[in-house]
Amino acid sequence: MSTVAVVVLNWNGLADTRALLPTLAACRLPPLWTLETIVVDNGSTDGSAQAVAAEFPQVTVLALPENRRFAAGNNHGVRHALDRGADVVMLLNNDTRADPALIERLLMALDEVGAQPTGRRQRDGVGQRRALRRRNHGAML
Repeated sequence: MSTVAVVVLNWNGLADTRALLPTLAACRLPPLWTLETIVVDNGSTDGSAQAVAAEFPQVTVLALPENRRFAAGNNHGVRHALDRGADVVMLLNNDTRADPALIERLLMALDEVGAQPTGRRQRDGVGQRRALRRRNHGAML
């Protein structure tokens, strides 16, 4: 089995995150793929982390003690996903809604361009794992 992790960054956006998560859960996946949804709560003061954890027990909630802004918040989620063995990581804004075919089409497109999951074993020279490698050229995507 392979895992696609979707990292959703939240900062005081409980209503948006509540609306997004069921649409992600309804996404189709290709055979032999599983979905891990990770919500990174970026120091919210509206109770988002607690509410998401209570209402969506299948979602991993990473509550940061302060707002680390967009890049650092997402990096925290990506690092967590790769440490848990995700093969593909996707970032998604919490104010979006996922079409049921979103993840399935993304994974099919990656397969079409020759990307293959290598996140569990590959590390570059500075210790960061890479999620995808192009088959023919060895380029990172």
